[in-house]
Parts: sequence; structure tokens; C-alpha cells
Amino acid sequence: MNHISESHIDANVSNVVLLAHIYWNPMS
Repeated sequence: MNHISESHIDANVSNVVLLAHIYWNPMS
């Protein structure tokens, strides 16, 4: 288990959250 793995997971979670916000609030 490397720190890079954790960083990658964090980035993925951030992207998912961002996409979710855009999906739930289509007000760009």
C-alpha cells in the first residue's frame, strides 16, 4: 500500500463528488 494509491483514491473521490454536484445541480 503506497501513498500514491491513497492520493489516487482521493482524486477519484473528488472527481466523483464534483460530477455528482454537477449532476444534482445542473446550473452551470
